[in-house]
Amino acid sequence: MESSYDADPQTSEALFVFTSSAPTVSVGDSVRVTATVAEFAGTGQPAVFSTTQLTSPIITSLSTGNPLPPPVAVDATILTPSGGFFQLEKLESMRVSFSSLTVVAPTDGNVNEVNATSTSTGFFYTVITGAPIPFREPGIQTPITAPLCAAGSGCAIPVFDGNPERIQVDDVLTGSPTLNARTGQLLENLTGILSFAFGSYQFYPDPTPTPSLTGTGIAEGTAPLPKASELTVATYNLERLYNTVDDPGSDVVVSTTAFNNRLNKLSLAIRNNLRLPDVIGFQEVENLATLKSLAARVSDDDAKYGIYTAYLIEGKDVGLIDTGYLVKNTVTVSSVEQLGLTATYTSPCSGTQETLNDRTPLVLNGSVTKNGRALDFTIINSHQRSLNNIDDETSCSNGPRIRAKRRAQAEFLANYIQSRQTSNPNIKLISIGDMNGFEFNDGYVDVIGITSGNPAPATRVVEAGADLVNPNLNNILNLIPDSTQRYSYVFEGSHQTLDHLLYTQGVAAQVTGGGYVRINADFPEVDRNDANSPRRLSDHDPGLIYVTTAQPITSGLTILRGGLTRNLTTNTWNGTLILRNTGTAPLTGPFTVTISGLPQGVTLVNAAGTSFQGSYLLSNATTIAPGGFVQLPVSFTNPSNLTINYIARAYSGAF
Repeated sequence: MESSYDADPQTSEALFVFTSSAPTVSVGDSVRVTATVAEFAGTGQPAVFSTTQLTSPIITSLSTGNPLPPPVAVDATILTPSGGFFQLEKLESMRVSFSSLTVVAPTDGNVNEVNATSTSTGFFYTVITGAPIPFREPGIQTPITAPLCAAGSGCAIPVFDGNPERIQVDDVLTGSPTLNARTGQLLENLTGILSFAFGSYQFYPDPTPTPSLTGTGIAEGTAPLPKASELTVATYNLERLYNTVDDPGSDVVVSTTAFNNRLNKLSLAIRNNLRLPDVIGFQEVENLATLKSLAARVSDDDAKYGIYTAYLIEGKDVGLIDTGYLVKNTVTVSSVEQLGLTATYTSPCSGTQETLNDRTPLVLNGSVTKNGRALDFTIINSHQRSLNNIDDETSCSNGPRIRAKRRAQAEFLANYIQSRQTSNPNIKLISIGDMNGFEFNDGYVDVIGITSGNPAPATRVVEAGADLVNPNLNNILNLIPDSTQRYSYVFEGSHQTLDHLLYTQGVAAQVTGGGYVRINADFPEVDRNDANSPRRLSDHDPGLIYVTTAQPITSGLTILRGGLTRNLTTNTWNGTLILRNTGTAPLTGPFTVTISGLPQGVTLVNAAGTSFQGSYLLSNATTIAPGGFVQLPVSFTNPSNLTINYIARAYSGAF
């Protein structure tokens, strides 16, 4: 009751009473409690993440029907992204109110694998409306104490603050209705109880007035239609796609209805959301028969364009999940090769050799011809060891062994990539998959840094990896223009990327697009139950990369720029680009010229299109003879009258 509040604004005016069974008191009762004060952190949680509670209580009712204390309004001045985990401790177990919360992670659920269904748990993550979407950041999450860095001294392992601005909304205690939220929806004018558990603040809204969601939230995503010249490659973790057959090992035998429903959801995603990619690399598929069933379903649903061949070679995973491909009939496959089935690494616990690749990488070598131009390519599909228990120091078989295995897997993959680059410096290689690593150093093992040739230094990581790849790989993630779309997964309210599309310098100039298609990570778990929707088949969003078959012209061509003149009527700056053949052989058209590096605010207004290589112009000239040339007009808006500098690159072939 307010009359018993203390005068310290930094301490909470409420306590949680743990009764271990349903209490006999009612809201509004005044009670006397005799109990033991304790701190409860939960299994596996750091002691500092504890909640103060009263245990073994003796409860005496003093009166009933008392008015509740007014809630404390929590807004962006009280809860901030930089305020640390304990900024709301002064309100723990008290009544609070929020004028508006924005959902940043959808409602979770409990999955029944046999039936491919899910029931809602009723909890999801939010932030105060107006706060940025929380993203995973580099480093070991506070308050975990980092082990010694690999260098042994001078350690500077980065620390991730855990995104303390997250508020988990839960209906379990107050009896409010279950809300199946998707990212981007709003909750407004809420009052309830604030708690802290398992590393985040939890909010239990009052059941009256009835909480409700407003807004539609994030929309189901659809990939851009590929152009006639583009090869499209997708990566998709299918979250344990099992069939109806009981195979030897630890598989799950799903019902016929469940299997058909999952195949239907997948077919919808492949045809409508991913736009029938040329190659799809899957992770977590039970076996080749399962993948063939998927290929047959897609073909049945689209007999004209959805013709795929399945490729999968069994690995050693105890759960019988493997990597595999569906390859469309637009692609000629020259080989599919399994990597590292017998590879081992040295266990730091026993010093003996242990299996390195439970889920073996799968390499596909193929070619495609589009718009009359051929492209040879290589794809590596990987599914690396997860992050689970990477921070567990209670047993060598957990944290130390897992970290050593993740480093060894990344180095194995890096060595293979480098061997292919050494054999062919211009190789067009794309490394895809659920690599279970962030695009930055997580403080324990820099998986993507090792794989791409830019590992974290030994002072900033527990398990330092070798620099094995030169030149370094690129990551499609870094080319996505909207930084808020650089994620494939949402974990406890923090957006992050586990699924990557890396590529060599040999194909970098031909990468025209890519990103992640929103059909899973931002949608409530109960969407799994809708067999006629692609949503929530998995907890990972699929990723795509687009590669043009148009060939960069690297010799025998000079690009000349004429001067720019200003048209006062249209307020544009106009001129001409000249493509001159300085070689001894004809150049074959049509010709694409990309324009990149323009000053901020300057736009190419007569562009034929845009891509990750920049805006581009198109000449339909069929050839440029030695000594000949073609001209292309250029027109720019330049509202700030800046000096217009840019980089022009010419291609043989149309984007």
